[in-house]
Amino acid sequence: MMFNTTRTPVTVFASTDPGAPVLASAQGALKTVLKACLVTGYGTKTALGWEALSESDFEITFRSRHEKATKCCLVVDNKTKKNKAQVSAFLTHADALANNGNTNRFGSYAYAYIRNSTENNRWWLIGNDRTFVFLSGAYNSIGMRFIYFGSFASAAAADNYNCVFMCSADSNTSDGMSVGTTSPFYGSTGDYYSLFAKSHDGVAVAARAGTAAVGKQIDPSMRGIYPNVISGGFSVSEIYLVERSGIGGGIRGILGGIFWGYDQMGAIPDGSKFYNIDGTSDMWLKFEMDDSSGGQNNFSCLINGTAWEI
Repeated sequence: MMFNTTRTPVTVFASTDPGAPVLASAQGALKTVLKACLVTGYGTKTALGWEALSESDFEITFRSRHEKATKCCLVVDNKTKKNKAQVSAFLTHADALANNGNTNRFGSYAYAYIRNSTENNRWWLIGNDRTFVFLSGAYNSIGMRFIYFGSFASAAAADNYNCVFMCSADSNTSDGMSVGTTSPFYGSTGDYYSLFAKSHDGVAVAARAGTAAVGKQIDPSMRGIYPNVISGGFSVSEIYLVERSGIGGGIRGILGGIFWGYDQMGAIPDGSKFYNIDGTSDMWLKFEMDDSSGGQNNFSCLINGTAWEI
């Protein structure tokens, strides 16, 4: 299967950057961090060039300005809780303004970004003017919760809705962080907080999006501990987006920037940087993309911090 991709540079934002906004226990905290990375910039960091279509004190709607973007919107409602925000994806800005749970919404999840209200949380945002992933510390000391939103390289001949929304959703309705939140990477059928804007044929809104990767299909009991016993380093593979429908499904596209890790990498601190591991000078960052403790069932990933194929 061939994908027509474009190598697109990305920027890495982090809570440790000089002048970076703080992810604290406060209304609007998540909104402030995302706006700084996507729209306004901070310190010496230039924003990714997204637009804020509508905004209030604790709520904002983001959309990519890129000419090839789908024009889907991401709404961050951070006005009712201090440790959690409601994050929703819509086909258009008009749908986002209505925000009435209509059929043009493709996902609405509670994203908990603070466990301990007396501490600020670590965070990263990696992306470009079409797609980004935001990560923040999870319940355990190892692992990250994340939001992934934007365009992807599609296998469909004409795909006008190649936008995916993934979110580490928290099932608890209280203003706090639950333990054991299911990662959007769990399973392959798209049941876990991962949706396409529309199906590949443009008919069904909120088509279910699963993931597939070489390392993911192998029994967890066979996973070793980094470094890989054969390669002597990392063993990772691309992540494919799978569309599920009533009559079957198939590979819809490639998830830009994130590579699935075969080996257990829980001993490596999240956000650690690696260079020259793929025959290029690209920078890679390691993350545990779930709420776990670094064991066999974790979802260890490398994220390219230099450029993504979109």
